[in-house]
Amino acid sequence: MQFRRFQNRILFYFLSFFSAILVVVFLVVNAVILKNAREQLNNTLAVSSKVFDQMISARERLLVQATRSLSHDHSFIKAFAKNNSATTLSAVRNLRDRIRADAMILVSLEGTVMADSGGKGKPGQPVAFPDLIELADEEDEASGVVIVEGTAYHMVVVPLLMPLPEAWICAGFMIGDELAHKIEKVTLSHISIVQKHRDDSFSRLASSLSSNQLETVMRKLSSAQIRPEDTGSILMGDGDQFITIIKELPGGPVSVVLQRSLRQALKPFRPLRVTLFIMFLVALSGTIVLGMVIARSVSGPVRTLAAGVQNIERGDYGHRVNVLQQDEFGDLGRAFNSMAVGLEERDRVRSLLGKVVSPEIAEELLTRGVALGGEDREVTILFSDVRNFTTMSEKQTPQAVLNLLNTYLEGMSAVIDRHDGVVDKYIGDAIMALFGAPLQHEDDADRALSCAVEMIEALAAVNVKLKEDGFPRLDIGIGINTAVVVAGNMGSSNRLNYTVIGDGVNLAARLESACKQYGAHILVSEFTMAKLRGTYCNREVDKVVVKGKTEPLGIFEILGYHTEETFPNLVEALNHFNGGLELYREAKWDAAMDSFRNVLDLNPKDRLSETYIERCRYLKANPPEDEWDGIWVMTSK
Repeated sequence: MQFRRFQNRILFYFLSFFSAILVVVFLVVNAVILKNAREQLNNTLAVSSKVFDQMISARERLLVQATRSLSHDHSFIKAFAKNNSATTLSAVRNLRDRIRADAMILVSLEGTVMADSGGKGKPGQPVAFPDLIELADEEDEASGVVIVEGTAYHMVVVPLLMPLPEAWICAGFMIGDELAHKIEKVTLSHISIVQKHRDDSFSRLASSLSSNQLETVMRKLSSAQIRPEDTGSILMGDGDQFITIIKELPGGPVSVVLQRSLRQALKPFRPLRVTLFIMFLVALSGTIVLGMVIARSVSGPVRTLAAGVQNIERGDYGHRVNVLQQDEFGDLGRAFNSMAVGLEERDRVRSLLGKVVSPEIAEELLTRGVALGGEDREVTILFSDVRNFTTMSEKQTPQAVLNLLNTYLEGMSAVIDRHDGVVDKYIGDAIMALFGAPLQHEDDADRALSCAVEMIEALAAVNVKLKEDGFPRLDIGIGINTAVVVAGNMGSSNRLNYTVIGDGVNLAARLESACKQYGAHILVSEFTMAKLRGTYCNREVDKVVVKGKTEPLGIFEILGYHTEETFPNLVEALNHFNGGLELYREAKWDAAMDSFRNVLDLNPKDRLSETYIERCRYLKANPPEDEWDGIWVMTSK
């Protein structure tokens, strides 16, 4: 985000930081509240489930005790033995009324109804729950939930002993809405009892929910969004969430659904959430006020210093800033004024010192005298340039650009000095260095090449320092050429500059510029390679005709500074590249592209191989008109 005023930037980041903290705190507290409410509901539902089990068990014990007493009743056994159906039915009804059961049925050992107090089964008909009868036959007694004509009953089956079992006494309580509401009052949980069918659909047996709520629950169950023995949540039609526990009841495909409302559980926390929100608004308002105070206290001195920099930029070195603070801004203001004094003094002696570029050149001028003229001399010229420096400097203040440039040039100049090179000139962020003028050595080409490798390595240390000072990372390209040029004092009688001129200088500059095209850091001409005494890891890059020339030139890339991290699988990759270059010069485009792709498989960042693949594609689509000699004509400088 771009800001036209530094004060707005400070205020924005200040507010963003504190607002983010407040929002996070609010969300965390709200999440904890929600989590605790859910845990509380889960625990409550677990207790409700146990209460439900205890109520069902109590009713079951009542049924078992009553039916056992009837099975041992002498009068009942005597009436049954005499097949006195009226007396038998009367006894069954009396027992039903006494224990307030909803169903009392006498079933034969063959599973047919002998007497039914509720009139749902006629004598001689098969009983509606044969599976429970069969279970009682296996275990002497049985209990479970059964479905009789669409109504659920909690039924117990006890044998009529005479003394051996002669029939089954079945007693049950109906499971309906009355029971659901009763359990709801005890457990404070919504109760629904449902039946699962063979097609995995569910139907209602009993519920304490409203019809709309129950419809939502049934739809969720039928679509298998929540299953028996699950614990989850169901979003109701009114936006409320019901935390839900489902458990299957023994004896049949019947399940009980226990639910509690999350909205109701969160009601006690509502005042806390409102209080937190109010605190959030108050803290945000205070943050805005505090942020504006801090922003103004910082932006004021910055504006003063920025105005001072603009005056210095216009050449007004007599301008001074007035920063009264005793903190870092005060130090910066005093440093600015000291800098202005230094610039003013430097401007006065600039004409005197501008003639001297380096100690070696100064010595040459003092020895031979200050005179125009030059001589032919074989020199190795090194050009280096920072990549994208113009774009990078646009994002920095003038002072920051100056500091960045000085840090970079100081590091690179020290490397050039160590290899007995001479800085001919600084052209902005570019450096032109000479090896062989004014002082000459037998191994000037080797010194230039070693210097270039060390400059790349030293750039890593320079970048570390730049990073500590808050500057971006720099990258450079280097071009090296050896040629016979004219070296001497150029200019006018009152303004001299020791330098070299000639085509060889231009070629070194072209090689530096070509580093961008080939994705290289160090490019060397064939003339320099021929002068080398040492051995350096390299690869031939191309044979080109540079702009303004007609003769082809071989150029090479120096790779000695690379590590396994910066150029993995170097040896193997070079073998593939050299093979691809040979195929390229034989106009075997497809085979050449395969070799260059092999290089990219080993080092995906090899820009040179990508360049050759693009070039092969172009030449394949646009075959050379004349006989192909592998020479590429450069159209740009």
